[in-house]
Amino acid sequence: MKNEKLIFGIAILIMLATISFVVNAQTYNLPERLSPYDVANWTLHSGFIASGTVEPTAVASEGQLYWNNATPTAPILWCYFGGWRKGTSSYASGTIPHDSLVGLDYDASGHTGFARDTDIPNNASFTLNDLGEKDYSNLNGKPTSASWTLLGLFEKEFASLTDTPTTLSGYGILDAALDSDLLAHIADTIDPHGDEMQVTKTVTVGDGTDEDAYIGYVGTATPVIGDYFAIPHMATAPVSIGGAHSTFWFDSVNKVLKMHDGVTWIVVSAGEKSGTFAYLTTASDTVCTLADTYYPIMGIFNNDITENFTASTTPALIYDGLQDGRYFEIDWHATISATSANTTIHCSAKVNGVDEPPTTMGQYLKNANQPYTLSGTIVVALDTDDAIQLTVRSDLAANTLTFHHYTTTIRPFFN
Repeated sequence: MKNEKLIFGIAILIMLATISFVVNAQTYNLPERLSPYDVANWTLHSGFIASGTVEPTAVASEGQLYWNNATPTAPILWCYFGGWRKGTSSYASGTIPHDSLVGLDYDASGHTGFARDTDIPNNASFTLNDLGEKDYSNLNGKPTSASWTLLGLFEKEFASLTDTPTTLSGYGILDAALDSDLLAHIADTIDPHGDEMQVTKTVTVGDGTDEDAYIGYVGTATPVIGDYFAIPHMATAPVSIGGAHSTFWFDSVNKVLKMHDGVTWIVVSAGEKSGTFAYLTTASDTVCTLADTYYPIMGIFNNDITENFTASTTPALIYDGLQDGRYFEIDWHATISATSANTTIHCSAKVNGVDEPPTTMGQYLKNANQPYTLSGTIVVALDTDDAIQLTVRSDLAANTLTFHHYTTTIRPFFN
Protein backbone atom coordinates (compact mmCIF):
# COMPACT_ATOMS: atom_id res chain seq x y z
CA MET A 1 0.00 0.00 0.00
CA LYS A 2 2.88 2.41 0.84
CA ASN A 3 4.70 1.65 -2.42
CA GLU A 4 1.58 2.33 -4.40
CA LYS A 5 1.22 5.70 -2.69
CA LEU A 6 4.91 6.55 -3.44
CA ILE A 7 4.56 5.65 -7.10
CA PHE A 8 1.41 7.68 -7.32
CA GLY A 9 3.11 10.68 -5.72
CA ILE A 10 5.99 10.53 -8.17
CA ALA A 11 3.59 10.39 -11.08
CA ILE A 12 1.76 13.44 -9.75
CA LEU A 13 5.09 15.31 -9.47
CA ILE A 14 6.06 14.42 -13.02
CA MET A 15 2.72 15.62 -14.27
CA LEU A 16 3.04 18.90 -12.37
CA ALA A 17 6.58 19.37 -13.67
CA THR A 18 5.36 18.80 -17.22
CA ILE A 19 2.68 21.41 -16.79
CA SER A 20 5.21 23.83 -15.31
CA PHE A 21 7.58 23.25 -18.20
CA VAL A 22 4.88 23.91 -20.72
CA VAL A 23 3.73 27.04 -18.92
CA ASN A 24 7.13 28.46 -18.04
CA ALA A 25 9.92 26.78 -20.09
CA GLN A 26 13.45 28.15 -19.17
CA THR A 27 16.93 27.11 -18.00
CA TYR A 28 16.99 26.19 -14.31
CA ASN A 29 19.91 26.29 -11.93
CA LEU A 30 20.87 23.07 -10.26
CA PRO A 31 18.75 22.85 -7.04
CA GLU A 32 20.55 23.20 -3.76
CA ARG A 33 19.16 19.85 -2.56
CA LEU A 34 18.00 17.11 -4.95
CA SER A 35 14.53 15.95 -3.84
CA PRO A 36 12.56 13.56 -6.06
CA TYR A 37 10.69 16.56 -7.34
CA ASP A 38 13.89 18.39 -8.13
CA VAL A 39 15.29 15.40 -10.00
CA ALA A 40 12.13 15.17 -12.06
CA ASN A 41 12.10 18.93 -12.76
CA TRP A 42 15.81 18.94 -13.71
CA THR A 43 15.29 15.94 -16.02
CA LEU A 44 12.30 17.53 -17.75
CA HIS A 45 14.46 20.58 -18.46
CA SER A 46 17.03 18.45 -20.25
CA GLY A 47 19.37 18.28 -17.23
CA PHE A 48 20.71 21.81 -17.63
CA ILE A 49 23.27 23.31 -15.19
CA ALA A 50 23.49 27.05 -14.64
CA SER A 51 25.87 28.70 -17.15
CA GLY A 52 27.23 32.05 -18.18
CA THR A 53 30.15 33.83 -19.84
CA VAL A 54 31.86 35.14 -16.65
CA GLU A 55 33.53 33.43 -13.73
CA PRO A 56 31.20 32.89 -10.72
CA THR A 57 31.79 35.03 -7.65
CA ALA A 58 28.56 34.98 -5.61
CA VAL A 59 28.22 32.75 -2.57
CA ALA A 60 26.37 29.53 -3.47
CA SER A 61 25.24 26.28 -1.84
CA GLU A 62 27.74 23.53 -1.28
CA GLY A 63 28.01 21.29 -4.33
CA GLN A 64 26.42 23.79 -6.75
CA LEU A 65 27.78 23.59 -10.31
CA TYR A 66 28.32 26.27 -12.97
CA TRP A 67 29.51 26.21 -16.58
CA ASN A 68 31.61 29.13 -17.86
CA ASN A 69 31.08 29.01 -21.61
CA ALA A 70 32.92 32.24 -22.51
CA THR A 71 34.81 29.98 -24.93
CA PRO A 72 32.09 27.68 -26.31
CA THR A 73 34.60 25.18 -27.69
CA ALA A 74 36.27 24.85 -24.27
CA PRO A 75 33.76 25.45 -21.45
CA ILE A 76 35.01 25.34 -17.90
CA LEU A 77 33.08 23.64 -15.05
CA TRP A 78 33.06 25.33 -11.63
CA CYS A 79 31.95 23.72 -8.33
CA TYR A 80 31.26 25.44 -5.04
CA PHE A 81 33.00 23.88 -1.98
CA GLY A 82 33.45 26.65 0.55
CA GLY A 83 34.20 28.78 -2.50
CA TRP A 84 34.18 28.39 -6.24
CA ARG A 85 36.74 25.91 -7.57
CA LYS A 86 37.58 25.61 -11.21
CA GLY A 87 37.28 22.20 -12.73
CA THR A 88 38.56 20.87 -16.04
CA SER A 89 38.86 23.18 -19.05
CA SER A 90 36.99 20.63 -21.12
CA TYR A 91 33.90 18.78 -19.96
CA ALA A 92 34.85 15.91 -22.24
CA SER A 93 38.33 15.27 -20.76
CA GLY A 94 37.20 14.03 -17.37
CA THR A 95 40.30 15.48 -15.64
CA ILE A 96 40.42 17.50 -12.43
CA PRO A 97 43.04 20.22 -11.73
CA HIS A 98 45.60 19.26 -9.12
CA ASP A 99 44.85 22.31 -6.99
CA SER A 100 41.26 20.99 -6.60
CA LEU A 101 42.42 17.71 -5.11
CA VAL A 102 42.43 17.23 -1.35
CA GLY A 103 44.07 14.78 1.02
CA LEU A 104 47.41 14.74 -0.75
CA ASP A 105 49.67 15.44 2.24
CA TYR A 106 52.33 12.85 3.06
CA ASP A 107 50.62 11.30 6.10
CA ALA A 108 47.12 11.14 4.51
CA SER A 109 48.24 9.84 1.12
CA GLY A 110 49.41 6.47 2.44
CA HIS A 111 52.41 6.53 0.01
CA THR A 112 54.93 5.17 2.45
CA GLY A 113 57.45 4.66 -0.36
CA PHE A 114 58.06 8.42 -0.58
CA ALA A 115 60.08 10.57 1.77
CA ARG A 116 59.17 13.87 3.36
CA ASP A 117 60.70 16.94 1.75
CA THR A 118 62.54 17.57 5.03
CA ASP A 119 64.28 14.22 4.61
CA ILE A 120 65.68 15.03 1.15
CA PRO A 121 69.33 16.24 1.39
CA ASN A 122 70.17 19.71 0.04
CA ASN A 123 73.46 21.29 -1.08
CA ALA A 124 74.53 21.86 2.49
CA SER A 125 73.84 18.34 3.82
CA PHE A 126 74.43 16.24 0.73
CA THR A 127 78.12 15.31 0.99
CA LEU A 128 80.29 12.52 -0.35
CA ASN A 129 81.02 11.55 3.21
CA ASP A 130 77.35 10.67 3.77
CA LEU A 131 77.18 8.34 0.78
CA GLY A 132 77.34 4.65 1.49
CA GLU A 133 79.26 4.06 -1.74
CA LYS A 134 81.61 6.66 -3.17
CA ASP A 135 83.61 4.87 -5.87
CA TYR A 136 84.17 7.46 -8.63
CA SER A 137 84.23 4.76 -11.31
CA ASN A 138 80.62 3.86 -10.44
CA LEU A 139 79.30 7.36 -11.08
CA ASN A 140 77.19 7.85 -14.19
CA GLY A 141 77.32 10.91 -16.40
CA LYS A 142 80.80 11.89 -15.25
CA PRO A 143 82.08 15.03 -17.06
CA THR A 144 84.94 14.60 -19.50
CA SER A 145 87.87 16.97 -19.94
CA ALA A 146 86.04 18.54 -22.84
CA SER A 147 82.70 19.08 -21.08
CA TRP A 148 83.83 19.83 -17.53
CA THR A 149 84.64 23.56 -17.53
CA LEU A 150 84.83 26.31 -14.95
CA LEU A 151 82.06 28.08 -16.83
CA GLY A 152 79.72 25.26 -15.89
CA LEU A 153 80.39 25.63 -12.17
CA PHE A 154 77.98 27.75 -10.19
CA GLU A 155 80.71 29.14 -7.94
CA LYS A 156 84.36 29.22 -8.99
CA GLU A 157 86.22 31.50 -6.58
CA PHE A 158 89.70 30.11 -5.93
CA ALA A 159 89.42 31.22 -2.31
CA SER A 160 86.55 28.78 -1.88
CA LEU A 161 88.82 25.80 -2.51
CA THR A 162 90.18 23.99 0.51
CA ASP A 163 93.36 21.98 1.03
CA THR A 164 95.07 23.72 -1.89
CA PRO A 165 98.74 22.81 -2.47
CA THR A 166 101.47 25.03 -1.05
CA THR A 167 104.22 24.06 -3.52
CA LEU A 168 104.57 23.99 -7.29
CA SER A 169 105.03 20.23 -7.18
CA GLY A 170 101.72 20.04 -5.34
CA TYR A 171 100.10 21.43 -8.48
CA GLY A 172 101.91 18.90 -10.61
CA ILE A 173 104.53 21.37 -11.88
CA LEU A 174 107.79 19.46 -11.70
CA ASP A 175 110.02 21.45 -14.10
CA ALA A 176 109.85 24.88 -12.43
CA ALA A 177 113.04 26.79 -11.59
CA LEU A 178 114.23 26.59 -8.00
CA ASP A 179 114.71 29.65 -5.79
CA SER A 180 118.43 29.09 -6.01
CA ASP A 181 118.24 29.16 -9.81
CA LEU A 182 116.45 32.49 -9.78
CA LEU A 183 118.91 34.02 -7.31
CA ALA A 184 121.84 32.80 -9.39
CA HIS A 185 120.28 34.33 -12.50
CA ILE A 186 119.83 37.69 -10.76
CA ALA A 187 123.42 37.66 -9.56
CA ASP A 188 124.78 36.80 -13.01
CA THR A 189 126.05 40.08 -14.52
CA ILE A 190 127.83 38.56 -17.53
CA ASP A 191 125.50 37.73 -20.42
CA PRO A 192 122.68 36.27 -18.29
CA HIS A 193 120.52 36.09 -21.43
CA GLY A 194 123.30 35.26 -23.88
CA ASP A 195 125.81 37.51 -25.60
CA GLU A 196 123.10 39.18 -27.71
CA MET A 197 119.81 40.68 -26.65
CA GLN A 198 117.11 42.62 -28.45
CA VAL A 199 114.54 44.98 -27.00
CA THR A 200 111.69 46.51 -28.97
CA LYS A 201 111.69 50.02 -27.55
CA THR A 202 113.82 51.22 -24.63
CA VAL A 203 116.45 50.11 -22.15
CA THR A 204 116.34 52.18 -18.96
CA VAL A 205 119.20 52.48 -16.49
CA GLY A 206 118.45 53.93 -13.07
CA ASP A 207 116.28 53.62 -10.02
CA GLY A 208 112.92 54.63 -11.50
CA THR A 209 113.26 58.39 -11.02
CA ASP A 210 112.99 61.16 -13.60
CA GLU A 211 116.78 61.26 -13.84
CA ASP A 212 117.08 57.75 -15.28
CA ALA A 213 119.16 57.31 -18.41
CA TYR A 214 117.86 55.33 -21.33
CA ILE A 215 118.75 54.02 -24.76
CA GLY A 216 115.81 53.99 -27.11
CA TYR A 217 114.82 53.34 -30.70
CA VAL A 218 113.65 56.28 -32.82
CA GLY A 219 114.06 55.05 -36.39
CA THR A 220 115.87 52.69 -38.73
CA ALA A 221 119.41 52.15 -37.42
CA THR A 222 118.96 55.24 -35.24
CA PRO A 223 119.15 54.93 -31.45
CA VAL A 224 118.75 57.80 -29.01
CA ILE A 225 120.56 58.22 -25.70
CA GLY A 226 118.83 60.35 -23.14
CA ASP A 227 119.11 62.64 -21.61
CA TYR A 228 122.92 62.86 -21.42
CA PHE A 229 125.84 60.49 -21.82
CA ALA A 230 129.38 60.66 -20.50
CA ILE A 231 132.65 59.49 -22.05
CA PRO A 232 135.28 58.72 -19.40
CA HIS A 233 138.50 60.75 -19.57
CA MET A 234 141.61 58.81 -20.60
CA ALA A 235 145.16 60.08 -20.86
CA THR A 236 146.09 57.60 -23.59
CA ALA A 237 144.21 56.48 -26.65
CA PRO A 238 142.42 53.14 -26.33
CA VAL A 239 144.11 50.18 -27.96
CA SER A 240 140.94 48.83 -29.54
CA ILE A 241 139.37 51.22 -32.04
CA GLY A 242 136.30 49.16 -32.86
CA GLY A 243 137.28 47.88 -36.27
CA ALA A 244 135.19 49.51 -38.98
CA HIS A 245 133.16 51.43 -36.41
CA SER A 246 134.02 54.93 -35.27
CA THR A 247 135.49 55.04 -31.78
CA PHE A 248 135.25 58.12 -29.57
CA TRP A 249 137.85 59.06 -26.99
CA PHE A 250 138.05 62.09 -24.71
CA ASP A 251 141.69 63.10 -24.51
CA SER A 252 142.04 64.20 -20.90
CA VAL A 253 145.49 65.67 -21.52
CA ASN A 254 144.45 68.02 -24.29
CA LYS A 255 140.85 68.21 -23.08
CA VAL A 256 139.34 67.45 -26.45
CA LEU A 257 136.99 64.86 -27.90
CA LYS A 258 138.56 62.73 -30.60
CA MET A 259 137.28 60.16 -33.03
CA HIS A 260 139.18 57.44 -34.84
CA ASP A 261 138.41 57.52 -38.56
CA GLY A 262 139.97 54.14 -39.27
CA VAL A 263 143.43 55.62 -39.81
CA THR A 264 144.15 58.11 -37.05
CA TRP A 265 142.59 60.07 -34.24
CA ILE A 266 140.98 63.34 -35.32
CA VAL A 267 139.63 66.12 -33.16
CA VAL A 268 135.87 66.36 -33.05
CA SER A 269 134.58 69.89 -32.81
CA ALA A 270 133.29 70.41 -29.32
CA GLY A 271 130.69 72.74 -30.71
CA GLU A 272 131.69 75.33 -28.08
CA LYS A 273 131.25 78.99 -28.82
CA SER A 274 134.64 80.67 -28.94
CA GLY A 275 135.58 84.12 -30.21
CA THR A 276 135.74 87.79 -29.41
CA PHE A 277 135.20 91.23 -30.87
CA ALA A 278 137.39 94.02 -29.46
CA TYR A 279 137.90 97.69 -30.28
CA LEU A 280 140.10 100.53 -29.08
CA THR A 281 138.03 102.89 -26.95
CA THR A 282 140.28 105.97 -27.43
CA ALA A 283 143.20 106.86 -29.65
CA SER A 284 146.54 105.63 -28.32
CA ASP A 285 150.25 105.70 -29.21
CA THR A 286 152.61 102.78 -29.67
CA VAL A 287 156.34 103.54 -29.93
CA CYS A 288 158.41 101.40 -32.28
CA THR A 289 161.84 101.81 -30.70
CA LEU A 290 163.58 99.44 -33.11
CA ALA A 291 162.93 99.10 -36.80
CA ASP A 292 161.23 95.96 -38.13
CA THR A 293 160.30 94.78 -34.66
CA TYR A 294 156.75 93.88 -33.58
CA TYR A 295 155.43 95.73 -30.52
CA PRO A 296 152.08 95.12 -28.73
CA ILE A 297 149.48 97.73 -29.62
CA MET A 298 148.91 99.81 -26.54
CA GLY A 299 145.62 101.27 -25.38
CA ILE A 300 142.35 100.35 -23.73
CA PHE A 301 140.25 97.77 -25.59
CA ASN A 302 136.59 96.86 -25.03
CA ASN A 303 135.84 93.19 -25.53
CA ASP A 304 132.36 92.79 -23.99
CA ILE A 305 131.39 90.38 -26.77
CA THR A 306 133.51 87.36 -26.02
CA GLU A 307 133.33 83.60 -25.45
CA ASN A 308 136.22 81.54 -24.08
CA PHE A 309 138.62 84.53 -24.19
CA THR A 310 139.72 86.62 -21.20
CA ALA A 311 141.61 89.95 -21.26
CA SER A 312 144.84 90.25 -19.24
CA THR A 313 147.05 93.22 -18.28
CA THR A 314 149.99 92.10 -20.44
CA PRO A 315 148.06 93.25 -22.59
CA ALA A 316 146.81 90.01 -24.14
CA LEU A 317 143.74 87.84 -24.74
CA ILE A 318 143.83 84.40 -23.08
CA TYR A 319 142.10 81.50 -24.86
CA ASP A 320 139.97 79.59 -22.32
CA GLY A 321 138.47 76.98 -24.65
CA LEU A 322 138.83 73.23 -24.03
CA GLN A 323 139.86 72.22 -27.54
CA ASP A 324 143.57 72.27 -28.26
CA GLY A 325 145.00 72.85 -31.70
CA ARG A 326 141.96 74.81 -32.78
CA TYR A 327 142.45 77.28 -35.62
CA PHE A 328 141.28 80.87 -35.27
CA GLU A 329 141.05 83.66 -37.79
CA ILE A 330 142.18 87.10 -36.60
CA ASP A 331 140.94 90.09 -38.62
CA TRP A 332 141.78 93.74 -37.96
CA HIS A 333 140.87 97.16 -39.34
CA ALA A 334 142.84 100.26 -38.25
CA THR A 335 143.17 103.97 -38.86
CA ILE A 336 146.81 104.88 -38.17
CA SER A 337 149.30 107.78 -38.51
CA ALA A 338 153.05 108.07 -37.84
CA THR A 339 155.32 110.86 -36.64
CA SER A 340 157.76 109.95 -39.42
CA ALA A 341 157.02 110.35 -43.09
CA ASN A 342 157.73 107.80 -45.78
CA THR A 343 157.37 104.77 -43.50
CA THR A 344 155.80 101.34 -44.04
CA ILE A 345 153.96 99.59 -41.24
CA HIS A 346 152.53 96.07 -40.76
CA CYS A 347 150.03 94.69 -38.20
CA SER A 348 150.10 91.09 -36.96
CA ALA A 349 149.90 89.09 -33.69
CA LYS A 350 152.00 87.17 -31.21
CA VAL A 351 151.01 83.81 -29.66
CA ASN A 352 152.65 83.26 -26.27
CA GLY A 353 155.18 85.99 -27.13
CA VAL A 354 156.18 84.45 -30.45
CA ASP A 355 155.59 86.43 -33.65
CA GLU A 356 153.27 84.85 -36.12
CA PRO A 357 154.50 84.82 -39.71
CA PRO A 358 154.11 88.40 -41.04
CA THR A 359 151.54 89.03 -43.71
CA THR A 360 152.32 90.84 -46.93
CA MET A 361 149.53 93.25 -46.16
CA GLY A 362 151.00 96.61 -45.09
CA GLN A 363 150.54 100.31 -45.59
CA TYR A 364 152.89 103.02 -46.83
CA LEU A 365 152.45 106.26 -44.87
CA LYS A 366 153.81 109.04 -47.11
CA ASN A 367 153.02 112.01 -44.94
CA ALA A 368 153.75 112.38 -41.28
CA ASN A 369 150.76 112.62 -38.91
CA GLN A 370 148.30 111.87 -41.72
CA PRO A 371 145.80 109.03 -40.93
CA TYR A 372 145.83 106.01 -43.23
CA THR A 373 143.72 102.84 -43.11
CA LEU A 374 145.04 99.31 -42.82
CA SER A 375 143.29 95.90 -42.76
CA GLY A 376 144.62 92.38 -42.49
CA THR A 377 143.97 88.73 -41.62
CA ILE A 378 146.03 85.92 -40.16
CA VAL A 379 145.15 82.36 -38.99
CA VAL A 380 146.67 80.91 -35.81
CA ALA A 381 146.39 77.59 -33.94
CA LEU A 382 145.54 77.93 -30.26
CA ASP A 383 145.67 75.58 -27.31
CA THR A 384 143.98 76.15 -23.99
CA ASP A 385 145.53 79.08 -22.05
CA ASP A 386 147.43 80.44 -25.05
CA ALA A 387 147.92 84.24 -25.01
CA ILE A 388 147.32 86.42 -28.07
CA GLN A 389 148.82 89.92 -28.48
CA LEU A 390 147.89 92.28 -31.31
CA THR A 391 151.13 93.81 -32.69
CA VAL A 392 152.50 96.42 -35.09
CA ARG A 393 155.94 97.16 -36.60
CA SER A 394 157.60 100.02 -38.49
CA ASP A 395 160.49 99.99 -40.90
CA LEU A 396 161.83 103.10 -39.17
CA ALA A 397 163.23 103.23 -35.65
CA ALA A 398 161.97 105.68 -33.04
CA ASN A 399 158.71 106.01 -34.87
CA THR A 400 155.58 106.77 -32.85
CA LEU A 401 152.43 105.28 -34.31
CA THR A 402 149.03 106.67 -33.35
CA PHE A 403 146.02 104.32 -33.64
CA HIS A 404 142.97 106.50 -34.09
CA HIS A 405 140.70 103.46 -34.52
CA TYR A 406 141.32 99.74 -34.23
CA THR A 407 138.84 96.84 -34.32
CA THR A 408 139.55 93.12 -34.33
CA THR A 409 137.55 89.91 -34.63
CA ILE A 410 138.82 86.50 -33.46
CA ARG A 411 136.72 83.53 -34.49
CA PRO A 412 137.12 79.81 -35.27
CA PHE A 413 138.52 79.21 -38.74
CA PHE A 414 136.87 75.77 -38.89
CA ASN A 415 133.55 75.19 -37.18
